[in-house]
Amino acid sequence: GLNWTRIGSNMPMVAVYDIELNTIENKLIAGTFARGIWTMGLNEITEVEEIIRTDDGVLSLYSNPVKDILHFKLNEIKVIEATLTNSNGQIVYSDKIASSDSKFSLPVQSLPDGIYWVEAKAGGKRWVEKFVKYN
Repeated sequence: GLNWTRIGSNMPMVAVYDIELNTIENKLIAGTFARGIWTMGLNEITEVEEIIRTDDGVLSLYSNPVKDILHFKLNEIKVIEATLTNSNGQIVYSDKIASSDSKFSLPVQSLPDGIYWVEAKAGGKRWVEKFVKYN
């Protein structure tokens, strides 16, 4: 899949190289490189949130790569919950923000160079887009 969402909280944010389904015990088993084997009961999963692909033009980033300010537009949406996540899966910013014209700006000058994801949630929907931060 193009978009992945973390489920559970007992597994560190590391790459998973092997994943299996134990249908007898109804568990998901994930193997990580040199970090261990992690399991999760599938009965623990209560909700799957719909991810809207951004190629539909709903979420548009402009000026990507970004140096100081991340600018983006979310068509016809005025208030969002915005989250920035780094390539290690750590949330580096999270807040509710509003805009009168559906254009949003987030300061990113204090972030180290790297790859990040901006996530916008509104009206029970979620949009995610990748951007590159540089100095």
